[in-house]
Amino acid sequence: MQNEGFVFKGRYTPLVPGAAPVESELGALGVLEEEWCERRLLQRIHRYSIDAHRESIKPVSLQA
Repeated sequence: MQNEGFVFKGRYTPLVPGAAPVESELGALGVLEEEWCERRLLQRIHRYSIDAHRESIKPVSLQA
């Protein structure tokens, strides 16, 4: 499924402050486990993130 571009492997879950990270077999290095995400869902999450960042930017008035 990954070779066909249907899913992507990566680290998508952000670390929550104060929570213990989930570690893989490379735990000594602190590497987090890889996760799988469907391509269209990842595109939608990316679009929502970009839209949220654009909404947070407000134009400055000419007087400022």
